[in-house]
Amino acid sequence: MTIHLRRYSIHIIEIIQRYHNIHFDPDYTYPSSPSKLCHRKSHKHKHNTAGRFGSIQTDCDSPYILTNSTFEFLKKNFSQVDFIIYTGDSCRHDRDLKDPVVEEDILYCHQNLIEWFTKYFDPKKVKIIPTLGNNDLWVPDCKKKNSPGSKQLKWIKRELINAREENRKIYISHHVPPLDDKGNPAYYKKCYEKYILLLGDYSDVIYGHFTGHTNLDTLTFVTFDEINNPAIREYVYSTKDDNFGTLLNYYQYFTNLTEANNIGKIRWELEYTAKELYGINHLQGNDWEKVLQEFRKPNLELWERYKKYVNVINEYLTAARNAVSFPIEELTNFLYDGTKNTARHRWLRSLIEPEKEPILDTSDTAFLNREERYLRNLQMIKRLLQIKKQHNLSFEDWSILLLLQGQMSKEQLDKWLPLAENYEIIELGHGSNIKKLETTSTYIRESDEFELHSPTLTSMKW
Repeated sequence: MTIHLRRYSIHIIEIIQRYHNIHFDPDYTYPSSPSKLCHRKSHKHKHNTAGRFGSIQTDCDSPYILTNSTFEFLKKNFSQVDFIIYTGDSCRHDRDLKDPVVEEDILYCHQNLIEWFTKYFDPKKVKIIPTLGNNDLWVPDCKKKNSPGSKQLKWIKRELINAREENRKIYISHHVPPLDDKGNPAYYKKCYEKYILLLGDYSDVIYGHFTGHTNLDTLTFVTFDEINNPAIREYVYSTKDDNFGTLLNYYQYFTNLTEANNIGKIRWELEYTAKELYGINHLQGNDWEKVLQEFRKPNLELWERYKKYVNVINEYLTAARNAVSFPIEELTNFLYDGTKNTARHRWLRSLIEPEKEPILDTSDTAFLNREERYLRNLQMIKRLLQIKKQHNLSFEDWSILLLLQGQMSKEQLDKWLPLAENYEIIELGHGSNIKKLETTSTYIRESDEFELHSPTLTSMKW
């Protein structure tokens, strides 16, 4: 049998709490504050809650010790695999204003990943099939005729045609799935339509489709009609001549970061197997079609089982939450310094939920070019200021900082960010030459206001 022959592959996913990838962060500090991306300590000790092995349900990325433990587990349990499909996004997110990611950081990150793979697996025996993610300095765009994304679509269509003519089967591996975790297209509209048509037209050729990015254990069906623990997935495939490459099953492993941080040790365990969870014989299109039909049934039994695992929570974490010896709401109120502050925090968050304010949704930011990001930032800032005015809110106007973060290199940020934080903004063409400043200020008697005007390109502010 296939399993006895040890013919299987590993699909590495969710080595971080939120975004379905490794996201190795060499700057992760323990202890530190998650509000500072786990890079620095807060002056208030109670805020330094980042755990040694990671900080779950935060924007922090993966520390060295978690990533290294993952590879040690893989080596111990899966040293005889045939190949490894790695779905990308090795490097940390570029979220820290005070420590932005530069090219040297990306190179250092990939060098470490190569060292881990080659240390724990013999490249001569185990094939590594890597994919670049959106945080790995590669954002294709298929909207333009000769763009990298357009060329990739032409290439993959040509490969699928060749595979059909030669009676071969194909595994497709890439980083960002066609749909995000909310079921919305994750590609540009034209790219999404072209790619989905390819998947449908060549479904007889495609035996497996592997992606990362979302950090959720979700299923996506192509038809014609909040917490994420680290996880690893092992696939079993057939080696029989008549259906070689057919995916037979997968095993989902996870580690409970909350437990690991409490006991000082990472423990990996089996969460579920696909055949047992979904009640299917193989992982082929007709099997998943049956799963989709089960999801639509009134009793929702299978759907409830699916939801149990989709966020990689596991019943142990749920049980641990329910077994706490203190009221969770009281702890929340303590952290926000009182019930009034808690209520205000929740109210403020409700004002900017992407469901209510789509322009504030940042899920597609990684796919925007510089010009599109600039326009999006302006639209977001405008809407935030409208919300501020509408509800008579008083908070620091940090809109210029968002623009700087989205448009500047590390060297530029080092020079201009401190000035921006002190509101030392200058004209493009004149700097500190006050006599040459072109900005005008006109008093409007009727409204008792001053109108500021930048009449030329050189008078624009930076």
